[in-house]
Amino acid sequence: MKDPKKTPLKQLVAVKRKEYKQFGPVYCPILKETVQFTFDGFEHLHVDGRKKRRPDGDARARLMLMSYAPGAIVGAKWLYTDKPKIVNGKIAQHYELVTRVGIYSTKVIVTIRKLGDGHTHFYGIRHARQQK
Repeated sequence: MKDPKKTPLKQLVAVKRKEYKQFGPVYCPILKETVQFTFDGFEHLHVDGRKKRRPDGDARARLMLMSYAPGAIVGAKWLYTDKPKIVNGKIAQHYELVTRVGIYSTKVIVTIRKLGDGHTHFYGIRHARQQK
């Protein structure tokens, strides 16, 4: 990929989807659980919770951070837990892992979700300065 900023978003999503499919489960020491990389996690990078496309800049930023997700999950230094919510009739527990990644030590937040008794899975990554 030449320049991610000039690549059409649809093409960037396709390239990043191939990369994402290569991710295997990783153990998160701070949660003491294995985190899976699922279809929902990838989709949430470029589509919001209401199934609407994210703004172009937001989607690009999240997709470009995606490569750091496995390492960020393993190396997370802080954990925040949200109150459980009901999603599709199941209790959803969201966790936010905070760490620094990359050569510029960028602070990122990785969102992890557990639906009911299902697997704990990756649900997004964003710059720490971005609001939900």
